Amino acid sequence: MTITAGPNRERFLYLAIFAVGFCWTLYIGLASAGVPVHDELAHYFISRDAWQQPELLLSMWGRPVRNIVYWLPAIGGLKAARVFSVILTGLTIGIGTEIGRLIGVQRLYLIPLFIWFQPWVSAISFAVLPQIPFALILAGGVLLALKKKDGAASIAFGLLPLTRHEGLALLGLWLLYLFWKRSWRNVALAFLPLLLFNLVFFLVEREAAFAIYFNTAPTDRYGSGTWLHYIRPLPKYVGFPVLLLSLPAIFPLAKNRSGVAVFLPYLAYLFTHTVIYRFGLFASGGYQLFLLPMAPAFGLA
Repeated sequence: MTITAGPNRERFLYLAIFAVGFCWTLYIGLASAGVPVHDELAHYFISRDAWQQPELLLSMWGRPVRNIVYWLPAIGGLKAARVFSVILTGLTIGIGTEIGRLIGVQRLYLIPLFIWFQPWVSAISFAVLPQIPFALILAGGVLLALKKKDGAASIAFGLLPLTRHEGLALLGLWLLYLFWKRSWRNVALAFLPLLLFNLVFFLVEREAAFAIYFNTAPTDRYGSGTWLHYIRPLPKYVGFPVLLLSLPAIFPLAKNRSGVAVFLPYLAYLFTHTVIYRFGLFASGGYQLFLLPMAPAFGLA
């Protein structure tokens, strides 16, 4: 995968900025004596304890893909798992850079600057949370789609609902595209991860995993929010400079077919979370950190 382009000076700037961002985020994660959110500990314990209780890998609360992704790193303890999270974030930024190259973004060395140093990336991207692998898989799916590798992209989008439940909406969006293309083989590939997981889950737990999608109101403790619940805090979490620079880019990108293909899944992700919390569905806490996988989109814009 090509992650840099242009003269040697730009290549050097890219690598230098990337390294500083990586080391800064790693330092925050390793120096932190607390957790950005208590769920991090629960997620970590699920992956760690799965060595003694393998059925925990199927935990719907922990998210199956996240459980498996951190299964090996969790052996080394929480800090080792955090190092792994930073590596995954670095890979996401590398993929984001390749996406930027394909859609004609200039000054690629600014992409790691505008992603690593978003406030929520520095504060959360080291955590052992589902958002980290979700961001990687989503970016990977978008890149594969841009490269017309629809089969591999279908597998990636098929993994999203097993990484975070709202990934089902993005899978649905991808399926609409495949139906339009009449690409039935890739439709089957997109469903494959969910089908395999549901089969294994039923054999182990003797119940249907997909039933969770029909339980829209498991609790009302989290309440609901307004249509602007996730929009208003964006300057704080994305960073006002990045947000200010990214918004004007929406209009020229909207005229670019590749730009639409890149940003539509991220907008759909935001819309899905907005609807879920607006109507108090699926016990969503309305936490801003749920939107962390959108960080590459702001950095690219």
